[in-house]
This record gives sequence, C-alpha cells and structure tokens, in this order.
Amino acid sequence: MLYFELFSWFIFACKVLSTNGDDGVASSSLTKILKTSYDKRVKPFGRNGTLDLEVQISVVAVGPINEKDFTFRLDYYLRQWWVDERLVFPEKGKITFGGNPKDLIWLPDLFVRNSKEVKMHQSFQQSIRTTINHDGNVYMSARISSICSCNMNLQNYPMDHQTCALSMESYAYQGNELNISWHQAPIEYKPENIQVEGYKLTSIDASSDVTNYMTGEFFQLLHIYLHVERTVSYYIFRSYVPSSFLVIMTWGTFWLPVNTYPARVGIIVTNFLASAFILQGASAMYTKVPYTTAIEVYLLVNITFILTVMLEYIAAIQTPNLSKIFKGSRRNIQNIELNDTEENGSTLLNTKETDYKSGQNDVQKDAKSGHPLDRLSRYVFPSMYVVFLICYFISYSNL
Repeated sequence: MLYFELFSWFIFACKVLSTNGDDGVASSSLTKILKTSYDKRVKPFGRNGTLDLEVQISVVAVGPINEKDFTFRLDYYLRQWWVDERLVFPEKGKITFGGNPKDLIWLPDLFVRNSKEVKMHQSFQQSIRTTINHDGNVYMSARISSICSCNMNLQNYPMDHQTCALSMESYAYQGNELNISWHQAPIEYKPENIQVEGYKLTSIDASSDVTNYMTGEFFQLLHIYLHVERTVSYYIFRSYVPSSFLVIMTWGTFWLPVNTYPARVGIIVTNFLASAFILQGASAMYTKVPYTTAIEVYLLVNITFILTVMLEYIAAIQTPNLSKIFKGSRRNIQNIELNDTEENGSTLLNTKETDYKSGQNDVQKDAKSGHPLDRLSRYVFPSMYVVFLICYFISYSNL
C-alpha cells in the first residue's frame, strides 16, 4: 500500500515538473498542500456542512437494447464540479492531470443505482481528467460504460416506445451532506451521431428527486431518461409480410374442386406449420412475458384464419352441393312437363336438345364456379381480413 502511494506521488510529481511558469509554482503549492494538511478521506465542508455537487452527462453511444434480459448499454462522459476549500493555493492558474486521482484528493462516491455492470474506459491508464483551480474549484471528467436494467413494456411490441433510465446517487452521503444537482446543461448529445440498433432515439431528458430508505436516511437521485422508438420495418419484412402471404395463399384453395383432397389439405397444413414457425421465431426474440404482445396477436389471428379455411373445407365436404340439387330438380320438372306433350314429336325433340345443351352448360359452369361455400368464402375471407388489418394497425399505432 505504501509503495502504491509513493508511486502515485511520483506520477503527480512528474506532472508538476512538466509544467512551466506560474503553473509550475502552482503545482508546487498544491503538492505541498496534499502532502501536509490534506486528508482525502474527509469530505469537503462545503456550505453549512453541505457540499454542492453539479453533474453533467455527455452521451457518446446508446445500445444495444436487449429485450431478452431487459437491459441497455450507455457510453458517456460523467462530468462533476465541486469546491474543495482545502485545495486553495495563492498562485493564479489551474492544475490538470490525467489518471485516477482517488489516491490524491477526495472524490464524490456517485454510483449507478440500476446498473448491472460499470466499466471505466482506459488505454494506458484510466480515461479520467481532473482540473483543480486556484480557488479550490475541482472539475473531473471520466469516460464510463454502463449496462443498466430497463423496465420495458412489450405489449405493443414491435410498435412500442420504450423509456430507459439511468439513476445515480451517493452511496455514503445523505442529502444534507452532499447536495447533488444537475449542471445548467445536464445532458449533452448529438442525435445525428447516435445510432441505436433496432431503435430510433427520439429524445433524452433529465430529472432529480429524493429517495427515502427504511433506515430513515434520504439520498438525492439524478435520472437520465432515454426515449426510443422501435424500428418496425425489420419486423414487417421478417414476420408480418410472410405471415400475411401464407394466409392469402390458403385462399387459393377456394378455387380448387372439393374432391381434390390432397391439394387442398396439403396447402392448408403447410401454411399452418409455416405460420407456427414464424410465431415461434418472433416470440424467441424477447423474454417471456405474462401478456400477449402485438406481434403475437397478429400471428395468432393469421393462424386462426388458416384454421378457419380448413373448417370451411370440412364443411364443404360434408355439405351437399345445393346448386346441383336445385338444377337437377329443375330438369326433372321440365321433363315431366314435356312428357305431357309427347304427342308433338318435334316439340319433344327440340325441348330435349335444349335440355341437353343446358345440362352441358351447367356442368361447365359448376366446374368453373365451385361449391357454394367456396364461392361465398372467396369474398368473405378477404373482406374479413382487410377489416382485421385496419383495426389492428389503427389500434396498436395509436397506443
């Protein structure tokens, strides 16, 4: 421990020797203060015992946002300002040095409350910059990456909007000891430079409040909120369009004869299995939730439409062809009427020829038109599906 402290002082002395002019004199004064009368374990007294700490966050990158474990990653610069009256030195100027100053001066003990992992960026040393002014004002900037939990609601997935928060507070100092507040410009970021995979960053804002614990202690909290909107085009081409195509393909069975069992059953079953596979793939993209998401509603309704086509086919098989019965009855009635006029041979012959031609036309017409249920379904199913699409996208796009 002593060796490490001596090494820290050696690094600081090297920085002092590298300065020139007044800055070199100021560095010597600061070094003397740190060696003699400064205790880095003690918080600066501040105003009436309360130290004011200002914080600013400069966002560098956002994401990825993970729906499987409800987390998001945020890369940012954490900037802090405070006054340590013990670091006042007579020479005008300021001292700037890199690396972690925790072995030299007192530092705020902010931590990310909802973090799962926090990393400090570093190259040859940690990416931290500290500036001490002659009047005791201290500024510190650090490059940090945090993986934080995000409370997501996936009911409208993938047409959802999410708000992920990063919350910071002091670990040791209560609100009456350390007054944490946002800088006059709390958040700094350039939207055009931030690309979030699968999302569009709509805005970032900040707020603060006070949290009370069961121990009777209270701490000040700082929050940064990231508002993102999911990019739905990926899901349209991956899930929505293929699933709708499968539904439309099953409607082709309405133009096939009822007795083509292998063709009609094969199309319906194949499309059903493909739709179930799409549903399984879509559900695997996010964690298990106790409610039905928007994409699951869409895919389940599509599967229902496909199953309804199968039920329609079963009904068509079990239901007699009413049109043929009606046409057969009409021919019988016509033959009975013609039998009453058998005395006129030419009339009987002409009528039978007309009936034969009419029968041929009826057979051709039956082959072209199909079963009555099929003919009705050709209009009912597409109409119902269009109504569903309109209601679905209006409902979920407005939520």
